Amino acid sequence: MSPKSARIDSPDVIKRFRNDFVLFDTACQQALEGIRSDITRTLGWLKGEQLSYWKQQIRKRDDLVLRAKAAYQRVRFASNAAGLDEKRALQKAIRAKEEAEEKLKRVKKWGQEIERKSGVMLGPCMHLSVQLADMTPRAISRLDRMVDSLDAYFRASGGEAGASPAGGE
Repeated sequence: MSPKSARIDSPDVIKRFRNDFVLFDTACQQALEGIRSDITRTLGWLKGEQLSYWKQQIRKRDDLVLRAKAAYQRVRFASNAAGLDEKRALQKAIRAKEEAEEKLKRVKKWGQEIERKSGVMLGPCMHLSVQLADMTPRAISRLDRMVDSLDAYFRASGGEAGASPAGGE
């Protein structure tokens, strides 16, 4: 047997390989779609829901700061009292507003970061997707032709698939 030939007693090997190849292609396409979907969903959540949520929180907390300031000023001017409770409430409201501003900055930063890194990652994914879309139908067609050729060979040689037509070689 020459190094460029193969001994195939049955087209079943190629049929099994074809089926496994189709399963592999399907799994790859699903994984690639999952990656795209996860990135899109995450960016939508960050740049949509989270961005608007923290903007809204800043407005609410800004309002709390204004009310706490007004309460603190009222107590200080009305009775010359220290207004410790009002002062603590004001400081708490200021910290809460600063926290919301920090969260908004982080949401914006991570939205940009994920967008940038996903662009880098999706390039090879798109390349693989295009390669699979281009090559898979051709490979399956070629495997189908091989199976058809082997079936015809076994029928013409009078042997059945699985039997050796050349006397057990």
